[in-house]
Amino acid sequence: VQADRFDVMVTGFDNEGTAYIIDRRAIRHSMREDEEYPGQMLPIDPAKYPEDWDILIDEVIEKKYPLADGSDRAMGIKLSATDSGGKDGFTVNAYSFWRRLKADDRGHHERFLLLKGASREDAPQFKITYPNTERKDRKAKARGEIPVGMIGTLIQKDKAYQMICKEDGPGRISFAEGLPKTLFKELLAETRLPTKWDNPKRLRNESFDLLVYAI
Repeated sequence: VQADRFDVMVTGFDNEGTAYIIDRRAIRHSMREDEEYPGQMLPIDPAKYPEDWDILIDEVIEKKYPLADGSDRAMGIKLSATDSGGKDGFTVNAYSFWRRLKADDRGHHERFLLLKGASREDAPQFKITYPNTERKDRKAKARGEIPVGMIGTLIQKDKAYQMICKEDGPGRISFAEGLPKTLFKELLAETRLPTKWDNPKRLRNESFDLLVYAI
């Protein structure tokens, strides 16, 4: 989630642990029409407009990708996940979106997960939590009903970088044709320090984060 877009990366995994990055794109336009320019959609604003999150249903959760075997079959998305923190309003609208998915009879909430990076270095690699934020000073209200995946980012980023560096064999990353060049720069934006990963030059690193989420 960014202030003016949703950054999306689609990653598949085979049984040997190889990751296949098949799509990397940004969703920049909402489903809200510009009143001054009919037919044009207004920019995405995930923090201000809760309804802007609904575009993820068609553009991510229900998205299908054709197989390359000429059979006209397509592969759907097993699980979608998004970071739920950041700019003021992100968490509130992320929780609201999950609730709308659960209220829908299509069961999309079972294939959509909110994520958050754990702050402690010794945090588990991955753990599902159910936040209870029923405090008066919290805008993002939750009553323990929303699952949020906590990621031990230090370990997972180490894993991601090992996969990036591996040239062949299982456990590497395979890249589809036609991916944007910025993807590769973003995968290498961060630097490993003795106790943490850092981005001293403040480079775009969204693809690295998205790979970590997928892993």
